[in-house]
Amino acid sequence: MTTPSRTLHQLEADTRALSLEDGRRVGQPGHAEARAFLTRRMEEIGLLPFLEDDFALPYDPRGYGRGNHDFANLVGVVPGRDATLRPILIGAHYDSVIDAPCSDDNATAVAVALGVATVLRDQPLERDIIIAFFDAEEPPYFLSPAMGSIRFYEDQRMGLDFAAVIIMDLIGHDVEMPMPGTGLEDLLVILGAESHGALPEIVERSAAAVPQLRVLASLNSRSGGSALR
Repeated sequence: MTTPSRTLHQLEADTRALSLEDGRRVGQPGHAEARAFLTRRMEEIGLLPFLEDDFALPYDPRGYGRGNHDFANLVGVVPGRDATLRPILIGAHYDSVIDAPCSDDNATAVAVALGVATVLRDQPLERDIIIAFFDAEEPPYFLSPAMGSIRFYEDQRMGLDFAAVIIMDLIGHDVEMPMPGTGLEDLLVILGAESHGALPEIVERSAAAVPQLRVLASLNSRSGGSALR
């Protein structure tokens, strides 16, 4: 059974492993290194491949005028107790925007997704949980047809209708606080409140269990753009 202390230790270990000195930018060595690391971790956790026998779902960006790099989403499944229920997708992008560790964008979110997968592998939910690591989410691919989450939604999801989609980004992002001590240092913003009427209430109930964290349910339209649409 996974313990809280073990989970925290693994979250830190995974974040550090992905926080490569020269980053994970598409086309750079760290990009392939991150993909290999994630494939290994997904195997260790015991996820099942989303399709056939491989976590990698490759796609060709050349048809979208976006170069000839090797692109691939990495997608696994934590089986639930009732396969007839619509699954939940938990996703994060694994590429970096610059040639730097980019722990907050997006190594930490990827590590959290791995941690959720580990806990749910030991304690399955009623429905399947899809764990997706998207490729090519940063510029110059952001909001282009070569963006990994767009390719997954349009070409790779096999027509699945998800019960909910949780996309994580910028966990632990360090920003200068204009008014230190206001509590904004421990703020978690959850976008997409307009996607379902029940979401704000779900967020509020969940936040009550973590009183030291300030949680805000906000509109996706305030984010400046969405990944999985």
